[in-house]
Amino acid sequence: MLSFNKPVFAKPSFNEKNIDFAVPICYMQMQNGTIINLSKLCDNPANPTHIKQVIATYECPGCNLRGANLAYADLTYGDLSKANLSNANLRGTKLVDADLSEANLMGADLRGANLRGADLKKTKLNGANLKGAIMPDGSVYK
Repeated sequence: MLSFNKPVFAKPSFNEKNIDFAVPICYMQMQNGTIINLSKLCDNPANPTHIKQVIATYECPGCNLRGANLAYADLTYGDLSKANLSNANLRGTKLVDADLSEANLMGADLRGANLRGADLKKTKLNGANLKGAIMPDGSVYK
């Protein structure tokens, strides 16, 4: 049986361009000192440039926003079509009339989000938490 110690994170180096973003490297050290590479579980995190773009312009079609924290953001009329928002925190986010067509929202936290009028055509919502979200037709998801 394997027993695990605490996760090991590399200390990222920062420069003026990325100082706002920490980039953990996913490894775990076992009690016997062996390091297990878990990076496959952490592959493809949100692109920091894409996060800045969506916050500044409300548009980021096809962007990688996987696991991004956009809670309570106002993205009304935003274009996030074909974006990867899997496991993103969109709790309380205002997505009124937003284009989310063909977006990946699998596992996203959309509790209390406002999706009124949003385009959800071909959007992947498997495992998304929609509790209390206002749906495109104005109904509240229970």
